[in-house]
Amino acid sequence: MEECLEDARYGISKVKFMDNNWISGKVGNLRFQAKVYAEASKFGINSGNVSKLTVWQEHGPTAINYDRGWDVKPKNVEEEKIIDTILGFCSHVYDGIKDFM
Repeated sequence: MEECLEDARYGISKVKFMDNNWISGKVGNLRFQAKVYAEASKFGINSGNVSKLTVWQEHGPTAINYDRGWDVKPKNVEEEKIIDTILGFCSHVYDGIKDFM
């Protein structure tokens, strides 16, 4: 039972693909926007394919922000897990599309 709660808490939902490589969605009760590229970059988080990321509560301030560098870093293990979840999702955004680019 606890495993199901864990999955729901850190699951990605309500994903929208927008112009200029932007995506938005939710992780648990937090919202996020990310600029995602098909290829990794030295400017990306952990040299990955996400160059910009903002995470916030629906009616609250920015909790985490990365814009080619950390402006507001994750503050605890839970926030780090949220980032890992988003990065894991974003690493597969272009799967199947890269071959046609």
